[in-house]
Amino acid sequence: NAAQVARILNVKYVVSGSIVRQLREIRVKILLENAVDGTTLWSDEIVGVPDDLFAIQDKVVEEVVKGIAPEIRAAS
Repeated sequence: NAAQVARILNVKYVVSGSIVRQLREIRVKILLENAVDGTTLWSDEIVGVPDDLFAIQDKVVEEVVKGIAPEIRAAS
């Protein structure tokens, strides 16, 4: 749970996610959560094929940075 992780790490926000593989497709779900009140501030889903895991990884990093940057700026 995001609140428990946040307390242990002494942080206000937590990035979490999940990966699901279905036949020839990989879905990566990413969330930025406010650990204080449990609200989801941002989320995205990236879909790719298992043959191109590095491209999926690059896309995940790109989308996380684009998605959370406004939230980080607003929080500072």
